[in-house]
Amino acid sequence: MITFASPLFLWLLLLPLAYLILYPKWLKRKQKTALLFSDLATLQKITEGRRTWKRHIPFLLQLLILALIITALARPQGTLQYLASGTEVVLVLDISGSMMARDFVPSRIEAAKEAAVIFLSNLKGNTKVGLVIFSDMAAVVEPPTANIGKIRRAVQDVDAGPGGTAIGDALVAATNLLVGKEGTGKAVILLTDGENNRGVPPLRGAEYAKRFSVPVYAVGIGDPEGAFIPELGQRVGFDERTLKEIAEDTGGQYFHAIAPDVLKDIYAKLGKHFAYRKANTDISLYFTAAALLLFLALIPLSQTRYRTLP
Repeated sequence: MITFASPLFLWLLLLPLAYLILYPKWLKRKQKTALLFSDLATLQKITEGRRTWKRHIPFLLQLLILALIITALARPQGTLQYLASGTEVVLVLDISGSMMARDFVPSRIEAAKEAAVIFLSNLKGNTKVGLVIFSDMAAVVEPPTANIGKIRRAVQDVDAGPGGTAIGDALVAATNLLVGKEGTGKAVILLTDGENNRGVPPLRGAEYAKRFSVPVYAVGIGDPEGAFIPELGQRVGFDERTLKEIAEDTGGQYFHAIAPDVLKDIYAKLGKHFAYRKANTDISLYFTAAALLLFLALIPLSQTRYRTLP
């Protein structure tokens, strides 16, 4: 998508448009004042083989050159995508008892692990990734590292247990791993069913992340109606509202995974999102260069084949 740093200059594009509208009237006026050839045969010989539309080419090129110059003055900005450098991401994975729910096959935790591996596979450049797990309390498994294979093995070794859910504690622990990382892109990717029942309230944890400018990308997993856990003999819920607030408060984004394939797709997109960065760059030089090339092409055309008859 192209944007403009000085869009007011675009109003000048009305000039070539006006010239184009007035051009037919100018041609008629010119024809009335044209010199007559005394020798009809000579005129036919001079104009032989000339197509009527071709004589308008120089004028149209002039309009295009003018339009390109005006567009360059408006300083068009293009979006440049490049490999991310210095990005640090912390994966925060819920391993509480609710993650043993079978609304995902074979379970929420196994689907989450597969999705996390897909996320890691989509990373490029020198992105560093850390891992935090939580149930009754949060634990740092690995601080951010460029050794993606190490993080992949750590994720695959994770398993859910009968504990509670301390989302707020996990957000604080993940944020602490990114504090002081000035000048780098940083983010937390939280995966949970969102039903907190331990430790620091989730929104307090979100406030802490926001204080250090750490966006939280919250991924809610599970059926909004809840799911039964055979191992615990009880039904667990799904707190989507809290996850949405966490993402909104920190400047991140919320995703809801209602099936394993959806979860994998979300993590694949997040992997690509953190693998690349986008930046606006001035592309006015391209418009200026195009105008110059057309001008150079116009010179010989005006002096030879499309020269106006005397």
